[in-house]
Amino acid sequence: MRLKHMRVGAALMGAALAMLPAMPCSGAGEVTDYDDMGMYTVNDSYITFGYRDDGIVITECRKEMKGDLVIPDELDGKPVIAIGEGAFYQVTGLTSVTMPETVTEIGPGAFYCCEALRSVNLPKGLTSIGESAFYQCASLQSVQIPDGITTITDSCFSLCYSLTELTFPKNLEVIEAQAFYGTGQMDELVIPDTVTDIGELAFYYWNRITTVTIPKSVRNMGDYVFDGCDALTEIVVEDGNPAYCDVDGVLYDAEMKRLIKYPSAKNGESFSVPDGVTELDGWAFVGASKLRSIELNDVETFGNEAFYNCTSLEAITLPANLEKLPDAAFTYCSSLREIVIPESCTAIGTYCFAGCTSLREVAVPAGVTEIGDYAFGYDYDIETQTLSKLEDFRLRVLVGTVGMEYAKEFDVPYRSNSKLGLILGITAAVLVVAGITAGVLLHRRNTVRIADGPNKGKPVAKQSRTNTKNGGK
Repeated sequence: MRLKHMRVGAALMGAALAMLPAMPCSGAGEVTDYDDMGMYTVNDSYITFGYRDDGIVITECRKEMKGDLVIPDELDGKPVIAIGEGAFYQVTGLTSVTMPETVTEIGPGAFYCCEALRSVNLPKGLTSIGESAFYQCASLQSVQIPDGITTITDSCFSLCYSLTELTFPKNLEVIEAQAFYGTGQMDELVIPDTVTDIGELAFYYWNRITTVTIPKSVRNMGDYVFDGCDALTEIVVEDGNPAYCDVDGVLYDAEMKRLIKYPSAKNGESFSVPDGVTELDGWAFVGASKLRSIELNDVETFGNEAFYNCTSLEAITLPANLEKLPDAAFTYCSSLREIVIPESCTAIGTYCFAGCTSLREVAVPAGVTEIGDYAFGYDYDIETQTLSKLEDFRLRVLVGTVGMEYAKEFDVPYRSNSKLGLILGITAAVLVVAGITAGVLLHRRNTVRIADGPNKGKPVAKQSRTNTKNGGK
């Protein structure tokens, strides 16, 4: 579970523009001072601005700024039309911003990490908000996105932990990756029926929502869109969606070949994957802490972390033709007591069974040619970020295999069987069977049987050599 961090610079509009002197402005703000570097004071804040053909762009605010800010609608007789890239980057004392209705653009990272920012008005004429514009505005409580916005950009409102009210624009079409990552204190999420695309991790870790409704307009969704939503009990897809469907609140593709997401808080201790479903997405069952057993049925493959943190999972039978166990597939399945890895498996991913504290022994098939770091025999403490060996755990391996190499490299106790001894044992068994079969065939070939009469087919007793010499007497 990785968070993509965007590095947003507090970019200026160009050296030449930054050197222009600021002029007194009209509007909501009162200019009290300015210098020859283009800095002026408005409502006790120091702001740099630059010129564009169509108006003024706010380009920077000093980090010392604290409190509320009202941006004037004009500077030097020109309208303020944009908040530039990184203009308020990490101005951590800023508590509120009032923008004039003349503003139509907010640049990338404009209010990046303004952690004290509680409120901001988004002008009705706004047409674009850049990537990470309000990234980690952790105190922001309410956002009403204007109807002129058709795309909510990558990480735009990520980590706005305190958001309790969110109004989507009427014409929204695209929600990009991580747009609302780790955001929100809402209980329900209804995606507008104009949205066609939702990027990966778009609503990751909305830990209070219980229900999600996906409209029939949605055609494409990235990976892990609703992962980390630990209170989620159902995902509902509107009838008529050509790409997705739900069955009893579980999300699938429309053809029912792929299980995308099992809601983490869904009730029930057991679950049977419907017949015909052959693939589980990465993170498909992440955090499904109520499940004690899962029947995979026709499943052939599953993605990374498919059963991550299924803390109650005790029993699961892996597909007989499974070729690979992906990274962190069963990490933190702390109740899992037994697992049989099929002979078809050739690769076991990194951290695959890390944190499976109830496992005591796992047999590694001879055909496994690759085992990732800390796949077996280790626990990982998230808080301290430290690894520790599991007590009373061991591997069963064959001498000369990758399983034994792993056990030695990572100091995991193991019980080994000699590969040569196994081969000799099998060979001996084959020879014994072959000998018995040959003896039976030989006996049948040398036995004389009565050709006719009431005893037809019965074997004739062989005479001893002595009797033969004495004429049968």
